[in-house]
Amino acid sequence: ELARFARRMRTASRRWGKQPLRGIDGESLADGFTEAYRRARRAMPGRHRSGARKFHDWRKATKSCGYQCRLLRATWPAVMKALGHTFSDLGDVLGAEHDLSMLRHYLKVPDHLATFRRSAAAGFGLVGQRRDELRRSALEIGRRLFADKPRVVRRRMTQWWRNPKAARK
Repeated sequence: ELARFARRMRTASRRWGKQPLRGIDGESLADGFTEAYRRARRAMPGRHRSGARKFHDWRKATKSCGYQCRLLRATWPAVMKALGHTFSDLGDVLGAEHDLSMLRHYLKVPDHLATFRRSAAAGFGLVGQRRDELRRSALEIGRRLFADKPRVVRRRMTQWWRNPKAARK
């Protein structure tokens, strides 16, 4: 079933990619992307120590921005491709952090802890170090990616819509 679903989604994606954008104005595109950007920017953890849930929520919001970039790639190919790659990179780092968070949670289950006592103790330290590295990396990418306020992003996209050549600069 999953393979069939995946084939159907790939087919739909190819078909949709060939459709021209009719009846959609720059304001609507800018509003939609800006709202996703705003949510992801707000979801970014602050300087204080944040928990796994905060980073996971940020990952979900970031992925939404990446999907928006894919949808808008036909409109501004170079800009949206580059921006989409950056969102994807951030999503990958946050995904690795989430995987380690889940591993740590798994190792903390009493039955697993009893079975893997020695390796779990060593694993906690290694997992913690790597998660800290990934979080620092994610926050560094995030600070650059979300440096602009949403209203600036919206204004820029509206300008691109009015003057598509401006998106190439």
